Amino acid sequence: MIRTLLALILLTNLMSCRSSKKKIMDTKALTKVKDLDELIEKIYTHQEYKFYSAKGEVEYSGSDFSGNADASLKIIKDSLALLTIKKFGIELFRILLDKDSVTVMDRIQNTWSKSSINSWTKSYSVPLDFIMIQDVLTTGLYLTEYLSYELSTTPHSYLIKGNSELFQMNNELFYAPVKPFKIMISQNSSVVKIDFLKHLLVDKKNYPSTIQVYFQDAMKPEAHSIHIDWKEIKINSPEQIKFEIPKSYTKLN
Repeated sequence: MIRTLLALILLTNLMSCRSSKKKIMDTKALTKVKDLDELIEKIYTHQEYKFYSAKGEVEYSGSDFSGNADASLKIIKDSLALLTIKKFGIELFRILLDKDSVTVMDRIQNTWSKSSINSWTKSYSVPLDFIMIQDVLTTGLYLTEYLSYELSTTPHSYLIKGNSELFQMNNELFYAPVKPFKIMISQNSSVVKIDFLKHLLVDKKNYPSTIQVYFQDAMKPEAHSIHIDWKEIKINSPEQIKFEIPKSYTKLN
């Protein structure tokens, strides 16, 4: 069950105090960047924020469990992320992610557990870390120094191909304005596909509001998918992340 809920963090692509409105991409007068360096600079500029918060729904589907719940996400950039899961107004789980570990608090069973990010990502056989999870969930624009990149274009989007000896990652981005479209990550027999289906316009920047994540290990028959639908996103509204484990809770590992 814990493994299933941790998958919700992956889902699964972090802005001012007011609610945002949807905006359809204007395909007129599209302006391309000159080269890969200019595009990377635009991506880094898009990721200039301190606080991120979102509220909406999360749905998970897998061989072990399927279901949906209300969710809220709070992120302090490059530091902490807190995912809270509720059903019918009752808090079920609180999941804290930092640079090194994942801590899960089960509000129903009064238990908690903590594991390293490395041990968690090994179970999914995909190259995940805190920064990648943060960037996918917030801006949907992710780059890493572990890959070498090349850039190509389609009529309405960029394709950034990243390669290393360990894994490959393709980022597809709309241009004018730059916003995420698709990410595909492959490592050995495992594939993760992330589709950014809708965006919300916040402070003149587009942030993913509907995210579909699909991951499959070719060596295993089951596939998993996570669907995130944020109804509200706020940027740079100061957030405090509170995560205190009651003394009465039992540690599982």
